Parts: sequence; structure tokens; C-alpha cells
Amino acid sequence: MSCNFPNHVLSLQGPQRKLTVKEVVLLALMKLKFGLPTELIADIFLISKELGSQIFNTWIKFIAKQLRPMIYWPKLSHSLRAYPNLRSTIDCSEIFIARPRDLKIQAFNFSWSDYKKYNTFKFLMGIAPNGMISFLSKTWGGRASDQFITRQSGFLDKVEPRDLILADRAFPLHEDLVKKGATLTILPLSTGIVK
Repeated sequence: MSCNFPNHVLSLQGPQRKLTVKEVVLLALMKLKFGLPTELIADIFLISKELGSQIFNTWIKFIAKQLRPMIYWPKLSHSLRAYPNLRSTIDCSEIFIARPRDLKIQAFNFSWSDYKKYNTFKFLMGIAPNGMISFLSKTWGGRASDQFITRQSGFLDKVEPRDLILADRAFPLHEDLVKKGATLTILPLSTGIVK
């Protein structure tokens, strides 16, 4: 897939840029893929920490806008013999974030994850049987439970009768799915989805 940047993005007006468009995209993708601290990213690209943060915040929004159309709810395809009604496999992921510096904010820290023992943002992701991302929630603080995020994210609104949803044991959603006429299968801890 090639991404053609609009002319207005490539010819941004303003002061002389320190990095090329390819370098800023690389910076954003490196931070996303490896979760590198902004200080390290700044050192790698020989820029200030503030500029590195600003570039990442700008380009992550642009990348998200470009990739958002690739996330869609799949039709039921009966593609996996073991799970013929499988619509989506769900799990929550967490992204490490810096601890808030302000002590008052720390006192009400919604981003602390007891599971990771760190400050995180958390989101729900659904994967279709073909491996494509079929659902992506907004982010929540790491304190939010997987069950809470699933119920609040709009995921359950997409579920249809006879759908099968695969998840791990952190998702006690049987009753929610029964109301929709759907089924939840909890995956065993030691095995993958399909052998």
C-alpha cells in the first residue's frame, strides 16, 4: 500500500524544517512500534525533546486519519472450520505513558495500571478471522477494566445474533452477548486461537 501525501502536507509553510517528511514519518512509526521515550527519539534524530513530541503528536493524528478507513466490521464468512460463526477476537492492549508530573493529577491518576504496574493508556481491539483489525476503541486510562472498556466502547453495538466472539478470561461478557443472541468463547491460556 502506498500513501501519497497531499500537496498541502508536503509543502507546509513556515520556518525551515529540520527533518524531511520521510524522517518525521519514520520518527512517528519508530515511536509507535518500539514505544521509545521521546528523549531517545530526539537524540536519534538530533532534535529537541519538545520538537520530537510535537512531530509525533501531529503525525500520529495524520496516520490515524489515513488508516481509519481500513478498520471495518467484517461480514460473517465461515472461514475457520473450528469457529464457523467467528466474527471477532477481542483483547485490550496497553501503551506505556509517562507518569504525570503534577502531584494533584497523580492523586487522581486514572492511567495507573495495576496489571502492568505502570501508567498506561488502554484500548480494545477486535481482529477479524482474516487477520484485519475490525474494531478499535478510543483510549482509556490503564485503571479501566477490559470488561468496562468493552461495554463502553460501542463494540457490543456491532455484535449480531449468532456471532461468536473469542476472548481471554478478562472478558466476562457472557450475559451481554446472550442478550444479543451471540456467544462468547473464552480461549485457553496456553493455546492460540487455531492450531
